[in-house]
Amino acid sequence: MVLNRHLSILRALGTMIQRKMRIPLSFKFVILVLTMLWAAPVLAKSVEIETKHRGIRLAGVSLPLTERQDVEIMALAPAMAKIKKAIERIYKGTKFSAERIETLKKNGRVTLVYDAGFPENRMASVIIAAFFPDFFQIEKGGLKEFLVVIGRFGIKWPTDKLAAVIVHELVGHGLQHLRGRTEKDRKIDKECEALIYEEKAYQDLKVRRDTRDMQKLR
Repeated sequence: MVLNRHLSILRALGTMIQRKMRIPLSFKFVILVLTMLWAAPVLAKSVEIETKHRGIRLAGVSLPLTERQDVEIMALAPAMAKIKKAIERIYKGTKFSAERIETLKKNGRVTLVYDAGFPENRMASVIIAAFFPDFFQIEKGGLKEFLVVIGRFGIKWPTDKLAAVIVHELVGHGLQHLRGRTEKDRKIDKECEALIYEEKAYQDLKVRRDTRDMQKLR
């Protein structure tokens, strides 16, 4: 598969959404660590499932075999179904977000990857999903790659909340990448902007904001 050929290419500087961050490192170093911790293990993996939904490429990499995980791992087939369901919620429930995903599709390739081995167990925080600009570079045409990795924690989230997190990563950080702002803007500015898109998705999808987990997320 084409995606398998690109798994050995390390070109990413990722922007991420982290829950309960406890790592006292500078943002650039955290990004470098995040990128390397996803890229290095994925070199030994292969894409087991690859499909498309609403023009978005979906891929599931091989599941961890012997490594002890901190949560029960969701199998590839139900994970792919869950991601498709989240995409449908975006397209049917938040037109604002869907239109911006269409903008990304017109300017590059949009890819969502399920990797149950992400993040590495040794990381000191719970990462739901992460955006990796141009990790898999398109060989022809000079188009951009908009890639979001969904980990073993994120795939377990309720569909509406997973959809909003995808909006945060794909729309929020994806548009920044499209406009050439990934490496120029301050981290706080990029995250605040992405959180606005995420909040808009929550409102459109009518996700309750007074639940305990949503209050903790704030």
